[in-house]
Amino acid sequence: MPDKSLSELPAATGPFAETDYFYVVVGGNSRRTSFSEIGGATGPTGPTGPTGPSGGPTGATGPTGVTGPTGPTGPSGPAGGPTGATGPTGATGPTGASGPAGGPTGATGPTGATGPTGTSGANGATGATGPTGATGPVSNGINPQTGTTYSLVLSDASKIVTMNNGSSNVLSIPPHASVNLDTGSVINVVQIGAGVTTIDADTGVTLNGVSGGSGAISARYQGCTLLQTAANTWVASGAIGTVA
Repeated sequence: MPDKSLSELPAATGPFAETDYFYVVVGGNSRRTSFSEIGGATGPTGPTGPTGPSGGPTGATGPTGVTGPTGPTGPSGPAGGPTGATGPTGATGPTGASGPAGGPTGATGPTGATGPTGTSGANGATGATGPTGATGPVSNGINPQTGTTYSLVLSDASKIVTMNNGSSNVLSIPPHASVNLDTGSVINVVQIGAGVTTIDADTGVTLNGVSGGSGAISARYQGCTLLQTAANTWVASGAIGTVA
């Protein structure tokens, strides 16, 4: 190796301490020497130079790697202990006080006006005519009497006999053998005068509707009806005496 001066040697990478050793080759011969013999003592460290510019921009984030497989599920933990017994039900609390009563009932409102009367419905059909009633007795006139006594005769059937006397008077019903009036005969007797008129059945004749076969018309201008229901049997009805 040819000889070289120190200035021709490549720069060594430092820093070096004074105690560091190097091998120097001169004329094909090498020897061990210290750093202090070559460069002298190291001077004090100079001030730190300014920081250089930062490097280039951060590179793009790489793609996310594939997700690894899910690990196996660990064993289940031990089951819990048995459920404890249900505790006793607590005592029922006291009932709260009743709320205040509502206000008084309001007054009844006025009655609304009556609505209009609806239209009348149609008249119903006329019912069938009922049967004709039996023909009543026909009066053949009036037989006026003014005496105090009178006995019925055959022509009095279906007549009105009036008794007009100021004193008491008597109308007699004769037996069928004497006056043969038909069964069903009707004779009306009216008291016209102030004297009381008495209806009396002769011997052998029964007069029902009065007491003892005789009865008095109750007042002036009142009357009674005599109906023969059988031979020698009559019924008196109307304003006459006590009913037997």
